[in-house]
Amino acid sequence: MIAEAPSSCSILFCSEVPLADFGQINLSGLLGDQLRRDQGSLASFNANEITTANNGTTLATPSGLSSDGSSFSVAWNAS
Repeated sequence: MIAEAPSSCSILFCSEVPLADFGQINLSGLLGDQLRRDQGSLASFNANEITTANNGTTLATPSGLSSDGSSFSVAWNAS
């Protein structure tokens, strides 16, 4: 799951637009799938939490995985 700021593009270049206030997104019942070979809870894969930031301002923060490894949330902080 990726939550990121959208981009606005013209013919010559793209630029990031402000991240919308999405509150908190709760994701549950998640299973990982590596090229349809290995399946399991997200905890069984080598995943990393990434906090979205811009110029030192935290924009969105993921939670840790639930104890069963099948859910987490992402919270909006700023745009």
